[in-house]
Amino acid sequence: MSVYRFVGALVAGACMLGGSVAWIYLARRKAPEARERERRLMVGREGRLADGMVIDVRGSAIVYTYTIHGVGYMASQDISDFQEALSTSLELVGGPVMLKYARKDPANSIVLCEEWSGLSSRNV
Repeated sequence: MSVYRFVGALVAGACMLGGSVAWIYLARRKAPEARERERRLMVGREGRLADGMVIDVRGSAIVYTYTIHGVGYMASQDISDFQEALSTSLELVGGPVMLKYARKDPANSIVLCEEWSGLSSRNV
């Protein structure tokens, strides 16, 4: 067997192995909706409570502000998955809310998730 055939076989094997690894990685990637749900649930379970203020409603997103350790944050959350559970129209959601934020990243926050709600009882 010549050296060229041997090197060619090694290159072909490496390409097949690399392609298999890439296919497995891409097939196991989660959909963006699944990653967002996991983020909400993590913040809902492990997050710290804070006071916030809903300042706007844009479509199915709530825009809110809050302050953590003297730093002001403005965030929004798409709550289209939860509109069926709200007892009132989204346009009436406003004013003070409770929120949860990630301890290591205060900019990572939620007002509502599958297991917790910071909206007042009149809205949920």
